[in-house]
Amino acid sequence: MHENAKIASANAETFNMFNICMSLQASDGGGGGGDAWRRSCYEALTVCMRSNPFVGEPHLVVAQLYLEDGQWEEAERCAVEGTRLLEVFATSWDK
Repeated sequence: MHENAKIASANAETFNMFNICMSLQASDGGGGGGDAWRRSCYEALTVCMRSNPFVGEPHLVVAQLYLEDGQWEEAERCAVEGTRLLEVFATSWDK
């Protein structure tokens, strides 16, 4: 597979996984759902971050989940990385 096609495929997979998580959050009325919802979001967003490590939004959503779970250090780590990526690439990927 050509390198550009690989990048496009990884970006599409990442975007789809991000949208799955956001859809789960929206269908739950904002994300207060139970453990199954959280596990699904963490898994989807982890795939996002691994598939395309240059995108900040998944890091920021994971930071929010960590905050809600009281995992302050993990939340800070993800928030810092997410905002760093947004600053470096100066784009809103999920729009």
